[in-house]
Amino acid sequence: MSLQVYRLDTDSFWKSRSRTPLSGIPFTLGTTQPDATNTGYGALGYTSASLVDMSQGDLIITTDGTVVEGKRIHGIVRVDANNVTIRGCEIVSYAGHPYIDSSHYGMISSTGTGNVFEYNHITQYDPSTSADNSTWWMVGVLINSGSATVYRNNIHDTNDLVYIKGGTQQVQGNYLHDPGFRTDDQDQSGSSPAYWSHNDGVQIMGGTNHLVDGNSIAMKFSTLTGMNSTANPDPNAEQVWPNCHGMIIQNNKNALSGITVQRNWFKYGSNAIRFGGAQAFDPGGAVTVIQNRITPDQGKEFSQYVQIRNDPTTSWSTQPTVDSTNVYSNDADTPLAIQGQPLTAPTTSGTTQVWAYNSGAHTP
Repeated sequence: MSLQVYRLDTDSFWKSRSRTPLSGIPFTLGTTQPDATNTGYGALGYTSASLVDMSQGDLIITTDGTVVEGKRIHGIVRVDANNVTIRGCEIVSYAGHPYIDSSHYGMISSTGTGNVFEYNHITQYDPSTSADNSTWWMVGVLINSGSATVYRNNIHDTNDLVYIKGGTQQVQGNYLHDPGFRTDDQDQSGSSPAYWSHNDGVQIMGGTNHLVDGNSIAMKFSTLTGMNSTANPDPNAEQVWPNCHGMIIQNNKNALSGITVQRNWFKYGSNAIRFGGAQAFDPGGAVTVIQNRITPDQGKEFSQYVQIRNDPTTSWSTQPTVDSTNVYSNDADTPLAIQGQPLTAPTTSGTTQVWAYNSGAHTP
């Protein structure tokens, strides 16, 4: 199939013509929990019908200062410019997309500085046609370098939802939920097919001084449902894969230091936050985790109940700061006895440090 590509030399055609501003959706970053009603294009005043439906094709932006607003883009968006804004759009794929760009495997991918991606609905699944347009390696927002702000987007049904390789990035007020678990993910497999997805809400693999603030990160629970998914028949598959991590932080693609994770809501997953190690750019350092709200159901299907895992601690020159402002969330799945209570004090076994819920006290 041929691939239609749009290259933008001017932004005049791409600006919105049909938005009704909304004043009735209050939102305070870090206090208001992001959900489907207060993120995405609807929170900016658009409706599905008011979006301008673009023809099938990828969008490559090479002009600084470009603004794209109020569009339904049937393809992926690649930003190779600075101070670009993608706002109030729906970004979906299309059936038969070749997905041939191995360096820009995000529904939005960015390499510039000062870029802003806000109030978008991002998914491989096309709600306008009820089409599953997915493949196993596409992520929601991929930031390769530079700087970007990812703000109040609704991202779901991709592999990782936000993936950061380097630079200095801000991820704020997003609804990150229901990644697309699959059985053909050949990067993340058990010992034999079917290849069961490993997906993360936010994956940070390099860079400095990132801020992850006020997001709602809801992973899958025990039963895998979604794009092309079924129960994993491989009994040897690693147990941390079934729901995967709200956040995983590893020094994999570039050196990594200076991360603040604050005021987020974490739900489900094998861990809310996992610090990985033994990577090419170890050791990392200077990570602060404060004021987050976490359900106690991480790893429930294996009775693991680990909210935060630092494994191994030797991969970090300075151990992550996780203080008593991190609490169990006021959530229907959180036992009343521990709602609002601080996470348990960390325990250390060998080179693994965990903040783990007492599984014996759990009530369904």
